[in-house]
Amino acid sequence: MQKIKKILKRNIKLLITLILGIIIPIIGVYASTIYYNGNEVGYSNANLTKNGQVVTNVQDALDALYNKATDPSYGEDVCTTSPFKLGDYVSYMPTSTSYSPNTSLRGDATAVTINPSELTLWRVIKINPNCTVEVVSEYVSTSTVQFKNKTGYLNYVYVLNEIAKQYADSSHTYTLDPASAPNGAFRNVGYDGATLQITNTTRIDNTSLGASGGLWYQKSTGLNGEESLGGGDQGFTTDLKLLSDAGVSIAAYAKGTTTPTEYWLASRSYTWNSTTDWGFAARSVRSYGYVGGYYLYDWDGSSFTSYLSNRAVRPVITLKSGLTVSGAGTSASPYVIN
Repeated sequence: MQKIKKILKRNIKLLITLILGIIIPIIGVYASTIYYNGNEVGYSNANLTKNGQVVTNVQDALDALYNKATDPSYGEDVCTTSPFKLGDYVSYMPTSTSYSPNTSLRGDATAVTINPSELTLWRVIKINPNCTVEVVSEYVSTSTVQFKNKTGYLNYVYVLNEIAKQYADSSHTYTLDPASAPNGAFRNVGYDGATLQITNTTRIDNTSLGASGGLWYQKSTGLNGEESLGGGDQGFTTDLKLLSDAGVSIAAYAKGTTTPTEYWLASRSYTWNSTTDWGFAARSVRSYGYVGGYYLYDWDGSSFTSYLSNRAVRPVITLKSGLTVSGAGTSASPYVIN
């Protein structure tokens, strides 16, 4: 019944279009919500599917629409020819042995160098309908990447995703070409469509932003609705769910270490604490798998303060379709791409 309520509230137009047999009074439908049980209405085949089967009753049709609303890929064609399945271990070595992220975009002049080729064990977290395969590194980088102040916050997501592109193979034999791949095909864990580089700083520079009567008074991430202006995003949950569904640990280690290592999530956070205390943070996965954040820039009631923080990275890359493999896809015998 909860699902029916949600669908009728949020997708009434869609229901009228797709489920022709449901008779709902159109007049006044936005003024008051009308509820029906699944056995109280008629149904006309709308070519919807549930669990791979064409639905034959209203309740299943509503379930299919609900699934589609909460998962845009629901009901789409699926790849049936990939040798991979979720959670498989894959052996793959990136080509690059050294990369230095841009210092001016990070807000910190300290040079940082990472070695993409050190990450050689990957886990399958998503098989796309076109049979390309998204894999996440089992380990995080041994080097950390520093971000600082407003500049670091503005460019945070862009820099992390540019780092992820360095984990491709230069000949693009195994991975997509980062230069032409869809946005997000190469990403740091946590990215799901957030603004790569924030260019409008009118909110971030506003000294009354969180004060009483301010534009973001009592409005943290998810409430201010202005992600592109620095309001933060919650897209990190998409990748964390992909990892969880694939049986991949959210907590991760750097190679050679015995305790989990904190790593960045490509997701920003704005936090309102009081009328004189609000800040802009970079999200991260803490040592034991829970999500936190570190301020890079905040307002303390009289001035803005800048902070520096450094964490490891954990890339997601996309393998090409049509690859063949050998091995068992297990930790002891990971797939080797041929």
